[in-house]
Amino acid sequence: MLRGTRRLVLRIVLASVLFSMVGLAIGGAIASTLMSNFLVLNAQNLNLPQVRKVIAACRQGAPPTEPVRLRGVTVELFNAADFSATTEGAIFRESFKPRIAAGKRRGVRVAWPLGIGTQGYQLRAQNGPCSLVQLTVVATPLQRPAVLNAFMWLGLFAVITSAAGAYLIAARPLLRRVAQTATAAETVGSDDFANTTASFALKDWDDLEAILGNLKRADSRIKKDAQLLKVRADEIEALLGSVAHDLKTPLATMQLQLQRALQSAENQDTTEGLRNSLAEVQYAASLLENLETTARLRNDMMPLARNTIDLRHLIEPSVTRFSLLGMHQSIEVNTDLPETPAWVSTDEILFTRILNNVLHNAVRHGTQGGHVAVVLTQSEGAFHLTISDDGPGFPDAVLARIDTKSLPQIAPSRIVGGGIGLPIVLQLCDRLDLSIDLANAPAGGAVVTLTGPTTLPPNDPVPGSA
Repeated sequence: MLRGTRRLVLRIVLASVLFSMVGLAIGGAIASTLMSNFLVLNAQNLNLPQVRKVIAACRQGAPPTEPVRLRGVTVELFNAADFSATTEGAIFRESFKPRIAAGKRRGVRVAWPLGIGTQGYQLRAQNGPCSLVQLTVVATPLQRPAVLNAFMWLGLFAVITSAAGAYLIAARPLLRRVAQTATAAETVGSDDFANTTASFALKDWDDLEAILGNLKRADSRIKKDAQLLKVRADEIEALLGSVAHDLKTPLATMQLQLQRALQSAENQDTTEGLRNSLAEVQYAASLLENLETTARLRNDMMPLARNTIDLRHLIEPSVTRFSLLGMHQSIEVNTDLPETPAWVSTDEILFTRILNNVLHNAVRHGTQGGHVAVVLTQSEGAFHLTISDDGPGFPDAVLARIDTKSLPQIAPSRIVGGGIGLPIVLQLCDRLDLSIDLANAPAGGAVVTLTGPTTLPPNDPVPGSA
C-alpha cells in the first residue's frame, strides 16, 4: 500500500470515528434532554407516587421544610396567590409567572444541552400552601453509573462499526480501484498493459474511468511512437552499416597512397602534413569499422563463428598494421609473445576488432617517440593479453563509469571521453566471454588487459578420454 493510500485510509477511518463520536455526543445530549422533559411531565401528571405523597402530606398540614428529591427531580411547594415559598429556601422561576397569569396551569422550561436544570410547574389551586408545585431536574438517567457504562459501551461499538463500515463500504472499493489504476499507469507502453487493464471494473467510477481512458490513449501513442522510432533507428543503422562498408575501399586506397607519398616526401613540412593526414584517414577507417560493428551488433547480424586458433596468429597481423601507423608518428609498437602456441576458441573477426580498437587507441593517444607494448602470457588454462602505452591514460570519468567486471551493454553516449570504440570493445568481450580490465599505469599511460580461457590444440584428444 502506497504512502498516499495509507493516509487516505487513515483519514477516512479517523473521520468516521470523529463524526461517530460527535454524533454520539449530540445524540446523548438530545436523549438526556428528552428524558429530563419526560421526568417533569411525568411528575406533573402525578405518575410518580413520591410526588403524590408530598402533596398529600402538605394538604394534611405537614408540608416539607426543604426541597424533596425524587429520582433526580426536586419538588418544591409554593402559594399560588403570592408565589411565596412553602418549602424553605425555594425560589419560584420568574419566567413561569406570566404563564400562570395568562391562565396556563402547566409549563415546562427545557435546559440545554443535557436537560439538567429543566423546570416545570403545575397549578393545583388558586391559593394555599400546596397550590403551586415546581419541579426541577437535577440529575438525568444518563448520569447513573449503570446507564452511563451501557451508553459508553454502546458508543464504542458504534464507533468501531462506523469505522469498519467506512473502510469496507467507502474506502476499500476506492482504494482497490485506485491501486488498479496505479498498476495500469506503471505498465503504460509495455506489452502487459492490455492484460493489466482487461479485468478492471470501473463502472460507475467516472473519474477513474476517465483516467484509465487517458492511460489507454497514452499507451497507444507511446507504442506507435516507439514503433516509429525503432523503424527509423533501424533505417539509420542500416544506412550507417552500408556507408561504412562502401567507404572501406576508398579509405584503404587513400591510406596506401598516403604511405607511398610519405616515403617519397622531400621536406619536413610535407612529411608532417602527410603523417597527420595518414593518422586521420586511419582514424576514419577505424571509426567506420566501429560503426559497422555497432550496426551489426544492434541488429544481431554478427553470429559467433568460433574456431581454434593460435592467439599469436591473431595478434601479429594487427601489430604489423598499427606498427606502420606508429612508425609514421614516431611510436614504436613492441611485442612479447610466448614461443609456444596459445590455443584459444574464439571468433577471429570479433577478436581482431577488439585488438584493432585497443591498439589504435594506444597508438593514436601515445606520446611521440614513445612505445606501445603488447605482452601475451599463459597460466593455468588462461591467457593474459596486456596492451600498454605511455600516453595520458584513461580519464577518471571513464574508469568511474565503466564496470568492466559485469561488462554492461554501454551506449557510447554514456561514456564521457571514451569514444565509440570502448563500448564496442566491452560488448565484444562480453560476447566472446572475455574479461577486460582498464587501468592507468603508476608512471602514466593506459593499460588494457584481456583475459580468457585457453583450449587444447586442434585434433588433440581430450585428457582421460582414451
